[in-house]
Amino acid sequence: MQLKKVIEYNNYLYKILYNDYDHNEFLSFVSGLENCKEGGDRCIKCFELRLKKSFDITTKYIINNNLTSSENYLCTTLSISPHKNAKIIEQIGENICSKSDIIKYLPSDFKKENGYLNSINLSKEMELYRQNYCGCEFSKCIN
Repeated sequence: MQLKKVIEYNNYLYKILYNDYDHNEFLSFVSGLENCKEGGDRCIKCFELRLKKSFDITTKYIINNNLTSSENYLCTTLSISPHKNAKIIEQIGENICSKSDIIKYLPSDFKKENGYLNSINLSKEMELYRQNYCGCEFSKCIN
């Protein structure tokens, strides 16, 4: 797993929360949007699903481990892609977290200050796998 490599490489003290991926849930969520271009309505729906799932998993972890008194943030690396609109991702994240009193959304446009180029260079340095599409089968086929 690439995230584990990054954590170990940087000696970070982060805990990875795992969740089973439900491909049928994704297909149902984006149904009717299969032919949208990269960055369009299908991507927006995917952002909503990904951030909502992350929010739910994080909320459960925070409550189960009694971490409600500390500062808790939700963030995503989705904004690193030059094909993803960071403002839209930020709006979705803030909307999801606005309903919570234990998690705040941390807006991050990782493309700023050569973030995309830096991510490529760091990936080479850490020998990380990089794919040339977001992971969506429709994006891979269409774009």
